[in-house]
Amino acid sequence: MATIKYFALGDIKFTPFGNPKDTDNFKNYEEWVKYINNKGIVETKNEHDADLYITQRFPIISKKDLYLWRFEHRNIPVLVWTHEPRYCNITISKFPKRFYKPEINVMDVFTNDVFLNHYTWFGSCIVKKLNHIDLNHFKQREKMICNLGTYRPHFEYYINGENLDLSEYRQKIAIEGYKRNIVDICGRWWPNFIKTTMEDRMTNDWHKSKMDFLSKYKFNLCMENTKYGYYITEKIWDSITAGCLPIYYGTKEIYEIFKEKSFVDVSEFQSIQNLLDYIENMSAEEYVQRLNSCIDTYNYAYENIDFKQEEFKAIDKAINKIHQITGK
Repeated sequence: MATIKYFALGDIKFTPFGNPKDTDNFKNYEEWVKYINNKGIVETKNEHDADLYITQRFPIISKKDLYLWRFEHRNIPVLVWTHEPRYCNITISKFPKRFYKPEINVMDVFTNDVFLNHYTWFGSCIVKKLNHIDLNHFKQREKMICNLGTYRPHFEYYINGENLDLSEYRQKIAIEGYKRNIVDICGRWWPNFIKTTMEDRMTNDWHKSKMDFLSKYKFNLCMENTKYGYYITEKIWDSITAGCLPIYYGTKEIYEIFKEKSFVDVSEFQSIQNLLDYIENMSAEEYVQRLNSCIDTYNYAYENIDFKQEEFKAIDKAINKIHQITGK
């Protein structure tokens, strides 16, 4: 088996290729890196000894002048791989080699090479079988809506003329709900007039802190950052795990696994005011029915889907791409 050496261009924590650590996004780094190494694909610290460069960002960010870097390294191909849309949001799978720059290959959310189904990277957030709730659950949770996330204004991007960013709309909903005194916000860099409840990701065990925080609320505003095919992250799964009814907006493929009238679908409302009015006036009975429907979807996945297998399908696709790129 031929050995393929890759050199990491900057931080590649949003890939399965390096930076092994325990994070709330990718929990299985070490296992993935070991699997990739066993397939003969190993990291080198010598950029001139590499068969391939791997990065999670496009355009490529290099410490050197980009033009000079491209010229010097034009004979070594690049793979851009990321599951994070804000790092790479293009639909082109390959930029051919030119005299002054290397061949650049792309695997991202928008080339449909990274999220292969509903559970590819975040199905592992489904951690246990859940019990159905009853009216006591609704009564015991006195707080209404929570929103977790860093404030990022003016963060839009377009694919085929459509703005696929949802984070700015989620922020507008959170701010309007905050003004109504029905939304608590957790996160960094929000406008000064907003008093946040805690600093996002600043604790040693962020996931535990997140779940403790969610467990106090009836609803969780957990819209995805992006609406695109099978881009489903931890947001909706963590919400259900914590017993919150998701206020959600994401890929339309979500209805392949969830029933209609389960989570609160933001896209069904003509305005933020209509959405918040609806949530404020939702009966306890409707709330219980909706959340139990979400729990049914969650439990079905827990009992029937091999989440590890789904992860490795995506990793194998990346490995096959590397063999194709390098010809080894």
